[in-house]
Amino acid sequence: MEMESLNMQSVFFRGPRFVVISLVCSAVIPACWSLAIPNSYSKPVQSLFQEAQATSGRPILINTVPPSSSQAFQGTTNGEADRIVITVTAGISGDYDDALLAHELLHVILNNKRFAAGGDLTPSGSRDPQRAALSAGIRLVNSCFPDELIDRESVKRGLKPQLLLDRQIELTIEGTSQLKMNEEESWPDNVRNVEAVRLFCLAKRLDMQKRHRIEQSVSRAFGKSIMTREQQLLARFKGRYCQLTQPAACYRLTVELRNAAGLKGDIQLYNPKSHLLE
Repeated sequence: MEMESLNMQSVFFRGPRFVVISLVCSAVIPACWSLAIPNSYSKPVQSLFQEAQATSGRPILINTVPPSSSQAFQGTTNGEADRIVITVTAGISGDYDDALLAHELLHVILNNKRFAAGGDLTPSGSRDPQRAALSAGIRLVNSCFPDELIDRESVKRGLKPQLLLDRQIELTIEGTSQLKMNEEESWPDNVRNVEAVRLFCLAKRLDMQKRHRIEQSVSRAFGKSIMTREQQLLARFKGRYCQLTQPAACYRLTVELRNAAGLKGDIQLYNPKSHLLE
């Protein structure tokens, strides 16, 4: 199982096109701009959709897919030149569906406020045999601090982002349970750096009880080096968070995370203001 499939991803660079199934006027995109999302979503999510649409300048198309017990996918946002496509699972529960779509809509809002702009592999990273894992690292680093901010903003709106985290915990534990003891210790160093970032970004969003639970569960497969790197990141960024009114400071945190995780030589980040790779 690919570990990157466990995370909700907001991708604002190249990606696949999705078939829109939840909007009835997809053949003529401009006519869809003012359409509301399905009435099954709560009023706070309806409001977020309108806010995201108002700030984006591009139509937002919602694609819902049924949940699958064999697939760890939750949601993704793909920004293209003429549209933003959000694909989410729907049908787990009303509260869960609300929290999931709200999470993706808040990513759209934050990206419109220049919180993140994606990235690319460095020349050496693009030649690396582990470039698929490094590409996942771009997504993880970009969304790490914004994800925690989105959790807080979702709670303010009466939503339940903890439902998403609980499922992500279970999927992560299930995935690592299939690995051999200390299996990831044999992985290349840059891949272990990515895994440490993945664990750090999830742990930073959890209370101490849940953090300890997942760390104890995955340490068997992850081994000492990944767990040590995760703890180092937690210590370095203790008490440091993104704030809704400070996108530039959030980007600086993101760059610092990339560097502290040992990934500077492998991945580059687009500066949201200059649009240059750094």
